[in-house]
Amino acid sequence: MAPSDPPAPAVAAPNEPFGQLLVALQPRLLRFLRTLGAAADLEDIAQETMARAWRSRASFDPARGDAAAWLLRIGFRAFLDARKARQPAGCEPDQLATPSVGPVGEASIREETRALLDRLPERERDVLLRFHAEGQSVASIAATLRLPLGTVKSDLHRARARLWALREELR
Repeated sequence: MAPSDPPAPAVAAPNEPFGQLLVALQPRLLRFLRTLGAAADLEDIAQETMARAWRSRASFDPARGDAAAWLLRIGFRAFLDARKARQPAGCEPDQLATPSVGPVGEASIREETRALLDRLPERERDVLLRFHAEGQSVASIAATLRLPLGTVKSDLHRARARLWALREELR
């Protein structure tokens, strides 16, 4: 390298926009991790998520989906891995996630959930239940209901937000 040559960039030029994208999405990732209850390990999980995303950058295809959704999915997996690493040996994950409330408590939770779901607009409730209860994909729901994919995504987002707000009103 001649003395007049500029130093090589730390990140290859084709990857620079991807790195900028990750940096731009970091605040959203941190908010998402906080909603999962990852406050204690927030920075560690966020850093692990960014490292995984960087290592997997070749697998990201903007034609297949949104960068934020892709990153949040990686963040969720990093959160689950961190939670699993913290759990005591021989303890089932469900035992950590949901304390036993007994049959009366479970009935109360089901009743509260039904009441909250009944307060959602019909289409939003339908989309939410198809996605979360039945495990249908957004694309499958869109095809079944003959709605645009973006509409189903919006309905799902609104239903979750309304459900959360309604739940907070009860608390």
